[in-house]
Amino acid sequence: MKKLLKSEIVKNTGILVSGTVLAQLIPMVLQVVLRRMYPAEVFGVFSVYFTLMSLGVFFFTFRYELSIVNPSDDKDAMNLMATVVSLSFVSTLILTGIITLTGDGYIASLLNIPSSYSYWLFFLPVTLFFYSSYLGMQYWLIRKKNFKGISLNKIIRRGVEGTIQIIFGSLKLLYGLIAGLLAGVFVNFFMGILQSKKAGFSFSEISWLRMKSVAREYKEYPLYNTLPAFLNTAGLMLPILFINKFFGTDVTGQFDLTRQILAVPTALLSVSLSQVYLQRLSEKFNSQVSIKKDLLALFAFLGGISLFAFVVIYFWGVPLFTFLFGKEWQLAGLFAEVLIFKYLLVFVVSPVSIVLIAIKKIKVTSVWQIMYFAAILVLWFFKDNDIFSFLRVYVSIDVMMYLFYLLLILYNVIKYEKSLK
Repeated sequence: MKKLLKSEIVKNTGILVSGTVLAQLIPMVLQVVLRRMYPAEVFGVFSVYFTLMSLGVFFFTFRYELSIVNPSDDKDAMNLMATVVSLSFVSTLILTGIITLTGDGYIASLLNIPSSYSYWLFFLPVTLFFYSSYLGMQYWLIRKKNFKGISLNKIIRRGVEGTIQIIFGSLKLLYGLIAGLLAGVFVNFFMGILQSKKAGFSFSEISWLRMKSVAREYKEYPLYNTLPAFLNTAGLMLPILFINKFFGTDVTGQFDLTRQILAVPTALLSVSLSQVYLQRLSEKFNSQVSIKKDLLALFAFLGGISLFAFVVIYFWGVPLFTFLFGKEWQLAGLFAEVLIFKYLLVFVVSPVSIVLIAIKKIKVTSVWQIMYFAAILVLWFFKDNDIFSFLRVYVSIDVMMYLFYLLLILYNVIKYEKSLK
């Protein structure tokens, strides 16, 4: 037991988890205040904006950030990081041109965003640039095992974001939510530059020829992972766009609160564990060492937490939401009692799925992501249902697809373990 507690993976996980806990506690606590400062409609529009950002990032980086941990030579990894930032810059120019030519009003109408908020769309390209560029820096820090730096960045970003949102909210400025987000990703970008240089990144090692070379060498990421990963995230985020389109921004704001609260466990542990395990499992795969024990330990740990969370939300969801955020957010509590099944399964399966990247089974993940996106599109045919019937169909689709994903993961791990023998 002492050996386990002193192991590198426990130490790194502890650093990332503690940083992530603090980073997520900041917006979590601030929601109690912010939900009383901004109306549900504003949160609904902000949720759509955040969805567009989450979808756009794939075509800003083309998933090259994932490859940064792979090269044996740091110089190649540096040039991969430079590739991510360069692609993000070019994509920013393209998206700005598209929004300018088509007009923010047309896009807002298409998304069912009230016209008074349409100008928010002009901030989307620059938000995406800072956000996607930092992803490249983050994976460089993962490669260098600078987990303290990653944790610090998360805390600083959330602190800046929350501070701006509260200041603007107190001044009754409804664009405070987006202003806080933009300030947060900018600070993250700036801190990422400083920490990357401190972790050994050197601009003198960057060259156009080497960037082209590593981009070709790791072309499997844009070719096999960008579109499927986009479709996967689209499957996760499309319900927000559907709800906004079918039920309006007020209901979307309620759903957004439910999504944020139920996604907190995933944000606190799932992402951090994934990042640490990616580096560790990649090392074991390269050394042809068994990964079974690591995976079983992770699965058991997440399963125990999810069971506790289910009991709390399912039986006390509505009282919890109304106590924390006010009676006007009772609907969000009712949504939570329906959605808890989906979020707990995602909480367990998502970090475990990182093993497919570590053992280079990217195509398996890609196939599932395409299937998941196709399954989510079925929700379009339930647009005439009431919101609760719509959510029950949504949960049923997610449970079915994530159970299938888990079976795919276990099958490929068993194949890998047999190959070692």
